[in-house]
Amino acid sequence: MRRRLLWVSAAMILGIIAENAGAFIAVIIILAGFACVCVLYLKPEYDVTGIRTILLACTVAMLSGSIRMALQQSVYGSLSGRIDSDEAMLVRAEVIRADHKKESVPKLTVRIIDTQDRYKRLDDMDCLLSCYENTSGDLWQLTGSVIEFRGRLDVPEGARNPRCFDYRTYLRGRGIGLICSTNNIRVIKENGSVLGAVRRRVISFREGFIGALCNETNDKTEALLRGVLFGDTNSMDEEMKDDFRSNGTAHVLAVSGLHIGLLYSIFRTLRRRTPIAGMTGVFIAILAVYGTMTLWTASVTRAAAVIFLMETGERLDRRFDLLTSLGFVSMLVLISNPYALYDTSFIMSYLAALSIGVLYPVIKRHLPDWLPDSIKTSLAVQAGLVPYIAYTFNTVALGAVIINIPVVLLLSVIVTLSASSMPLYLISQCLGYDVMLVPFSRILEYAAGSMIILNERFSDIDLLSPDVVSPPLFIVAAYYGMTALFCSESFMIARRRKDMKMIIPQITAEAVVIFLSFLMSISPFDRADIVMADVGQGDCVHLRSGGINVIIDGGGNENYNVGKKTLKPYFLKNGIRKVDLALATHLHTDHYKGIEELAEEGMVRRIIKEGKKGDVISFNNSRIDIIWPDIRDPNTDDENKNSLIFKVHINGITMLITGDIGEEGEHALVERYRGTDVLDCDVLKVCHHGSRYSSTKEFLEAVSPEVALIGVGKNNTYGHPSDEAIERLKACGAVVLRTDIDGAVGIRRTRKGLSVCKMGDRIK
Repeated sequence: MRRRLLWVSAAMILGIIAENAGAFIAVIIILAGFACVCVLYLKPEYDVTGIRTILLACTVAMLSGSIRMALQQSVYGSLSGRIDSDEAMLVRAEVIRADHKKESVPKLTVRIIDTQDRYKRLDDMDCLLSCYENTSGDLWQLTGSVIEFRGRLDVPEGARNPRCFDYRTYLRGRGIGLICSTNNIRVIKENGSVLGAVRRRVISFREGFIGALCNETNDKTEALLRGVLFGDTNSMDEEMKDDFRSNGTAHVLAVSGLHIGLLYSIFRTLRRRTPIAGMTGVFIAILAVYGTMTLWTASVTRAAAVIFLMETGERLDRRFDLLTSLGFVSMLVLISNPYALYDTSFIMSYLAALSIGVLYPVIKRHLPDWLPDSIKTSLAVQAGLVPYIAYTFNTVALGAVIINIPVVLLLSVIVTLSASSMPLYLISQCLGYDVMLVPFSRILEYAAGSMIILNERFSDIDLLSPDVVSPPLFIVAAYYGMTALFCSESFMIARRRKDMKMIIPQITAEAVVIFLSFLMSISPFDRADIVMADVGQGDCVHLRSGGINVIIDGGGNENYNVGKKTLKPYFLKNGIRKVDLALATHLHTDHYKGIEELAEEGMVRRIIKEGKKGDVISFNNSRIDIIWPDIRDPNTDDENKNSLIFKVHINGITMLITGDIGEEGEHALVERYRGTDVLDCDVLKVCHHGSRYSSTKEFLEAVSPEVALIGVGKNNTYGHPSDEAIERLKACGAVVLRTDIDGAVGIRRTRKGLSVCKMGDRIK
């Protein structure tokens, strides 16, 4: 009974997910059946959890979640209709948060105050602003200021490949609906709103404190301390971040509830030993300041709200229940921003807290008393997070339980020392002189250095953090559902009474959630035989037949690891642990480098980068014919002229993959196969990314494709694809699809012909 609010919050979450997935009607129908089961078949003596009582509340909560998500979608969904030109506009905005990072492209989160008249409805929308020039100095100093800049407001792009990272949803989870870039910003007022001025003073204090604290430390240690104390990981290099992620210790970089819990433990200890009137109010104020320093991340918000409820309950002499509090706080957060549900920090924060509330009592009851509570807590948290981490990040930190014990110990040292030194720094600032916290710095440097070394050593052991494919969503839902059931009071009572009919409502509810998870996890790309993956400016064609996976080309970029950061997540998130064969048309960076990088990750069984006309590669009743060149021309260094040309035959579809040949190569192919149907195909991978010097009329007449696919990066500097090539492709009757607009494209053969699915929503 006392945890019914958790059921209500779960119903709200279900409503949000259903609305976002476009399956709300299906959810209503299924839940109506669930209600019938509860009302018609649940006897009064079995109603131990008050199912009848909370059924109405859950229904209302689910409808509320769905309506709230629909309203938020209407706000974001209309943005593309409002921003209908490529022109730059003059924008006035208040800086909400600023990136202190001095390298790469600094970013500001701003709240729009005023735009040109035709865009007035964009006012009060949050925007992520990339600053390319004239941003010398620490940008955090702009926090709370009103600035003016000129740039083109745009809608963030969604996921470019199936089940992969969705930048648009990621930003919406943080309340950001627009993106923009500018070459110049001008400060209009140093202090905008009162809240902005307060935020600026707090951030200024934070930067001064971290500067005094890290005066004697190296850059690597300072970067870690910024992450550990304030959740600011911008200064950390990617290698260090990867070490923490692979070891399952990344929570220390997110200012998790553990940080707030440590501060709360210090406060309770002081209050117990030396109770002073007003201590609680002072602590709440300190918590508010610290939350502002961390820019109120999801975990900090959750932990601070739970502590507030705990203190309030203690004042009112009411019993505190962690799970009930989590349900209440999560509802407040989701009412404010339903897209927070898709923020990984929000999910992991609540999963960790729920695991402690649900799993820890069971683990503590079944494990021996001599085992430290820290290990039991770590086991509970890891058991709750492992399925989600495997699904989202495609890794399992097998050594997380072990490494988290010393890491959490070091974290407690860092947080305690920092909390102790902050009042000293505050007093020094009030008195008007600078203080160097040298004694604290030395200890913190040792603790932070030990944490870095520990994570480096563990990450070097590959067996402790293996890559895994994302488990199906319904399996993840089943895991959490069964865990909640077996740890519930209802199940324990039913087991003692030996009457499992008591838990029919819970089992029915979980079956509904699992079924809905199955429906929502289905992607049209799962049935595609050919997928043109989006790898930016480059080509990558994925062929699937009978469990065999082949790629032709893999994209590549000198400044970005396409193999690790694009192809690897694409395959792992779609259930593919290894690519059986990778072929390269030629060895240019945008075609072959991605294959090399993917192979370095251990995900390619075999690579073929040479061949000649007449070679045939067969796999599972499908085949790839090499139709060009007769022999490699040794007298040219032009890889384009020596591109391998492939004719693919897969599950009733023929596809021509042409590499980067130009007009000369196309003419040679036409002459070589004149009078035959070798070039004729259903799908054409357009030559050289749609260059103006390719896709000649003569060549297209010989190929006569139904679908033309262009692998091209958004806003590329080459001008690909050219308008002339697009017009020629359309003139030959082909449906033209391009990865910069349509994202990944999937194709399969049906009884009615070719069926095409695509990721993009055609927003340029």
